[in-house]
Amino acid sequence: MANVGRTNRLQEIEMSKVRASFVFTPWEGRRIIGKAVAAMPVVQNAHKSGEMIIAHGSTNVFVAEEVMGEVPNKEFYLSGQVINNVLCQTQPEEKPPIIHLVNGALTPPAPRMDEMLKNFDDTSVFIKGGNAVDTEFNAGVFCAHPGCGTIGFAMGIMAARGGHLIIPIGLEKLIPSVIEAALLPGLIGWGKTRELLLMGGNFDADEALDMHFIEKLVPAAELDSWVEVWLDRILAAGPVAVRAQKALISQWE
Repeated sequence: MANVGRTNRLQEIEMSKVRASFVFTPWEGRRIIGKAVAAMPVVQNAHKSGEMIIAHGSTNVFVAEEVMGEVPNKEFYLSGQVINNVLCQTQPEEKPPIIHLVNGALTPPAPRMDEMLKNFDDTSVFIKGGNAVDTEFNAGVFCAHPGCGTIGFAMGIMAARGGHLIIPIGLEKLIPSVIEAALLPGLIGWGKTRELLLMGGNFDADEALDMHFIEKLVPAAELDSWVEVWLDRILAAGPVAVRAQKALISQWE
């Protein structure tokens, strides 16, 4: 009996170390994200006795369902889609009104975003969909509107008043770096950025130089000598100054 008891105890110890891994489809993941966001204290407080806006989006609609119980015209609650690897924007007339809740009650939205956010304060919540996320949990939003769209209209007011901006997003939208993606148009221009994102492609060294992906193009036989030239220029500066400039560049990036 003693041996049996010991065996059972060992089995219990081994079972306590068992870990499970679950894989969800994007739509199943959105449901879980919706439940998680709806359970956040700031969301519950805003829903009970404050203001909250839930913007259009394929993930946001699940948040809205969990907060409100149901969403009218759920299937049309999209702001953009990727169809056959092409970025597509939903037209305003195709979408139901944005969700604006005041003390838990659905309120007809005002014509302009600044009017909707007129009474927002540090207890208010704005839930905005995202298009990309990276491993540092930076979220990215495509700005298809010339005025930067929903996020452009809302970001300043939310930041100035201390409101809560929440971006629910699934890992199917994971990219290497949201920051680098955001910097890309400033480096190569919007035209080349659109070409790269919409069509992809390979670029030779001359094109890479024109697009500012590289800083200098030299013949292979002269590479070592040019490296020495650049090293000499860096080493000619004081080490304190170089460290300060490197820190500044890191801050800019």
